[in-house]
Amino acid sequence: MLYQADEYSLSYMESDPEAHPMSDIGYIAEQLGPVLKEKSKVLMAAFKAADHGSGTVSYETLQDVLSENDMELNDQVLITLMRRFDLKKDGNIVYADFMRLAEA
Repeated sequence: MLYQADEYSLSYMESDPEAHPMSDIGYIAEQLGPVLKEKSKVLMAAFKAADHGSGTVSYETLQDVLSENDMELNDQVLITLMRRFDLKKDGNIVYADFMRLAEA
């Protein structure tokens, strides 16, 4: 079991989605999309309440909002989501982009 991975390891896992589905944004979108769609109104309301005008929420807020809505994601999925949606690499995600997974 890995507890931490460097950039090379994370990139490697993302490049081999068959062996590492929890690092595959397509697989995650397929699994997570229907639940996000079902809970989209409550999730967007929670994200907007936590937003300070930037259109982003922190990793911790993302995890808390999902957890509060019975969406416990494993660490690897959360890391993959952050790597995909943390565009500025500052620990915050653009939640509107994240919620587009509901359209997948």
